[in-house]
Amino acid sequence: MFLHRCLLASLLGTGLFALSTAHAQVVRCTDAQGRVTYTEGSCPEHQKSREVLPELSAQERAAQDAQYQQALENKRAAQQAQAEREAAQAQEAAQRAAAEAARRPPPAPIVVVPPAPAVSSELPIYGPLYPPRPP
Repeated sequence: MFLHRCLLASLLGTGLFALSTAHAQVVRCTDAQGRVTYTEGSCPEHQKSREVLPELSAQERAAQDAQYQQALENKRAAQQAQAEREAAQAQEAAQRAAAEAARRPPPAPIVVVPPAPAVSSELPIYGPLYPPRPP
């Protein structure tokens, strides 16, 4: 997985580098004090110039554009494959959770017991049922 990401990143980086340099001619300019600057155009007359990155031919530009498009297609394919893998993993996790839920015993029913009726304090008081015995 890490290798695929690295490969994809390198292909994309190569494609972006190709695009960034496709239409530029880089020139190194050195002045009398030895300071160096880089430009896409030409150097002032009093500075030495040296072409660092030559302008690309139409054929080279077309090749770089094709390479960029290929890298872009590879990236999209990798993203789609990753999304499919993640969807499959999510589906498997849902199936495992459903199977686990089916194996668990059902929860105990909850029984609500109504409160006992209140006892009235006004109950009749009865005396002894039999007369007392003599001593």
